[in-house]
Amino acid sequence: MPKINIKKYLSGPSEDFRIDIKLEFQKESVIALYGPSGSGKTSILRMIAGLLKPDSGSIVYDGKVWFDGEERINTSIQSREIAMVFQGTSLFPHMSVLQNLNYAAQGKWKKVELLNIANNFQLSDHLTKNIRVLSGGQKQKVELARAILRRPKLMLLDEPFNALDIENKSILKKVLADQIIQYGITTILVSHDMGEVIALTDKIYVLDEGKIIKQGNPLTVFSEKTALTNFQISGEIVNIRHDEILNIVSILVGKQVVKVAAHHSEIQNMKVGDMVSMSSKAFNPILTRLK
Repeated sequence: MPKINIKKYLSGPSEDFRIDIKLEFQKESVIALYGPSGSGKTSILRMIAGLLKPDSGSIVYDGKVWFDGEERINTSIQSREIAMVFQGTSLFPHMSVLQNLNYAAQGKWKKVELLNIANNFQLSDHLTKNIRVLSGGQKQKVELARAILRRPKLMLLDEPFNALDIENKSILKKVLADQIIQYGITTILVSHDMGEVIALTDKIYVLDEGKIIKQGNPLTVFSEKTALTNFQISGEIVNIRHDEILNIVSILVGKQVVKVAAHHSEIQNMKVGDMVSMSSKAFNPILTRLK
């Protein structure tokens, strides 16, 4: 079981604050760090990765000590076997897409397996292209595919879908969720997007000024957070129950099933299997069929 117990003083947007967190979660699970900008989310990822040294505490993964302030242990980034997708590209601009993927794979995959992962991330038509000619969204797909190909012990994702439009974001979230499950990759996601958190994660830690103020199942936590009245999520319709006045539409969002009441006119062109976006304003859910 990964155990992270770290402290560090940081400068915030308005004033200095102290990160003081304790995370314990199961291997092969996906957890989220959720909170406003400046709450310490990215700094926590950087400390786990070994890019930023905590002031005190410990980081233990799979029985191995990555950091211990008292024992003065601070293992290298390479020895932690972590894959990171942070904001901003880490791709090799002088290489093609395939060369970037091969570099990440380091011979750990058969050629057919690597090409299958590339196809899952919609990269098959871009393999010979130079990174420089790709759009921001295409580069992000390469970043995520490379992270999977590293076969990491732990994958750290910092706002991984920012460069994508809603339709590509919806598709890529499902692809990433499937790959994480298939290869059993323990993952920590940083996001301020409720849809991403619900679609991808098993557990959420809500942060404010470096402290955990709430934790638990994403749907349970968000249902209690009454201030969050505006949001957008996407998923697949798995059931439509027709009633005389309203219909109950069940939408699979990652690992969670969300039920929405909708009028007949809202869903007349929708069926089971359709991908839809659900947005809400002042608790009024609106369903939109994605192409």
